[in-house]
Amino acid sequence: MSRFLTPEEKRDHLDTWRRLRADFEHQRRDLEGEFLGGRGYPDLAVYELTDRLNAIDGVCTVQSCAGHRQLAPSDDAEERVWNGQVWLRLSEVMMEWFLRSVYTLSSTSEIERVQLIFDRWGGDVVDIVFQGMNKGPVQLARSSDLVVWFFEGLRQVANVVKTSSISIRPGDEDGPPYPEW
Repeated sequence: MSRFLTPEEKRDHLDTWRRLRADFEHQRRDLEGEFLGGRGYPDLAVYELTDRLNAIDGVCTVQSCAGHRQLAPSDDAEERVWNGQVWLRLSEVMMEWFLRSVYTLSSTSEIERVQLIFDRWGGDVVDIVFQGMNKGPVQLARSSDLVVWFFEGLRQVANVVKTSSISIRPGDEDGPPYPEW
């Protein structure tokens, strides 16, 4: 696996994602028959977000959850709450602009945290934890719009810079702001 998302990797991952989504027979369900999602199975409430992100050149979702609440067992009065979360693979150009701009995204109230995962298999993964269905469908929509807006903006900037002979900032000609390993 390449450190950064390649067009071939995105195509292969999206083919697998489409097969999983089409195969509802193997969807996990809870005792009431509701879809659970997670652990490699699609989370129905996050389809719109993943579709919108996957439509952006250089971005591919590899894991996602809309967020949810779970009632605790009767002997425990606490409710368990999970934020929404999306793992993304980015092309090299998109990763460069992501690293330059990440604080724009992470400083908003809809985003709980943004982190970069470096794993032994070699591919960098962007992990975004956001307020989702754990806060309700309106909050999921707001957070989704924000994340998509951020990555669409990065793509637009990357496209403009790619076709321009003018660098964004003096010194940027030397390459991305992260170390080359």
